[in-house]
Amino acid sequence: MTADPLAAAAASFGIAQVSSDLIALNAGDPLRRSGAELLVLANVSRLLSEAVLSACPRGSICFHPSLLPRHRGKRAVAAAIKAGDTFTGVSIFWPDKGADTGPIILRSRVEIASNDTPMSLYHAKLVPVGIHCLLAAVAAIEADAAPRIPQEEAAL
Repeated sequence: MTADPLAAAAASFGIAQVSSDLIALNAGDPLRRSGAELLVLANVSRLLSEAVLSACPRGSICFHPSLLPRHRGKRAVAAAIKAGDTFTGVSIFWPDKGADTGPIILRSRVEIASNDTPMSLYHAKLVPVGIHCLLAAVAAIEADAAPRIPQEEAAL
C-alpha cells in the first residue's frame, strides 16, 4: 500500500498505476505501449511533455488542490491558508504545456476552517473530495461528455 492517499484510492478501484519514473522521464512511448486509455495525474511537480500528455487515447487529466486558476503550482494548499481564503477546492483539468493552466473538467469547493493546517485541509477535506471528482471526471470522459472549460485568467 502506498502512502499517497489518491494512489491508494485508485488501487482500491482496481486502477493500474504507472511508474512515476516514466512520467519523470517524460517517456511517452512506454505509456503508449502500456495500453492505458487515460493517464490520471496527481501531485505532479513538473511540466510534462506533449508525448506523455497525449500517450493515452483519451489523453491525460490532473487533480489539483485548488480552484484553478487560483493558487496554481506546488504549494496551493498552503497558499490558500496563507492568503486568508475562507474556501478552496479541487480542480480536475486537462493538463497542457503550462503549469496548471489546462482547461477544466470540473471543480468542487471546500471550506477552510480557522484551525485548518495545510495537512489537515489536504488529507481530511481535499483528498476525499478529489477522489469523488476524479471518479466523476473519468465517468464523464467514458461517456464522451467531459467539458474543456478554459480557465478564466481574470479570476486571478
